[in-house]
Amino acid sequence: MLYFGVCCRGYDVSDRSMLPTRIDLRPLGEAELYVERTFSPEQVTGHVDGEGARPDSGTGTASDDEFSVLGPVTFKGTLARRGDRFQLKGRVTATLQLSCGRCLTPCPRPVDTTVDLTYIPERPPVVAAKDAVKAPAKGAKAPAVEEEVELQDEDLDTAYYRDHILDLAEMLREQFYLALPMQPLCRPDCQGLCPSCGIDRNVETCQCKTEWVDPRLSVLKALVTRKTD
Repeated sequence: MLYFGVCCRGYDVSDRSMLPTRIDLRPLGEAELYVERTFSPEQVTGHVDGEGARPDSGTGTASDDEFSVLGPVTFKGTLARRGDRFQLKGRVTATLQLSCGRCLTPCPRPVDTTVDLTYIPERPPVVAAKDAVKAPAKGAKAPAVEEEVELQDEDLDTAYYRDHILDLAEMLREQFYLALPMQPLCRPDCQGLCPSCGIDRNVETCQCKTEWVDPRLSVLKALVTRKTD
């Protein structure tokens, strides 16, 4: 049986309606399942058609992203259950479009990375101790606060699922951000933009002087000019 792209051989799976990137974990048994899914850019970054929608420009990128997605996004791998833990292993392939850090020209960047994550139930918020915050009014609930926890090495390979739903879109977006370079370049020898007139130096040249002069020396330069005159 093929259930949202998850091959569930020998298992009865519910027909629970949800976004294509989400997997209902409740029907999955203690077995390793093969997962193969191809998503559109909007399904991964926009969620424009369904519950949990985010603002999207219609170009395969959410308004708060530093990249857009060109073409389909593919995930191939396995999903294994061990109690309330799920091990997701596989490979993500896609092509992102970034802006060059020097000339701002759009430039594609292929993504081909492996994934090995352990999904555990999302932790509930921790209720603050009575002496840590002001006591709530009578009948009101105590405020929930974030618990400060030191990250361990294994936490870097741990993700969380909510309400028995594993959202592949969240994982894919995280992998995209991890694949972003510190400064994307359209080419290694990119000349960038002229800081004076703004032309693209890869395309045309200008006569602008780009020599930087310390403004603190401008007074001395003026004195030297007067003596010369």
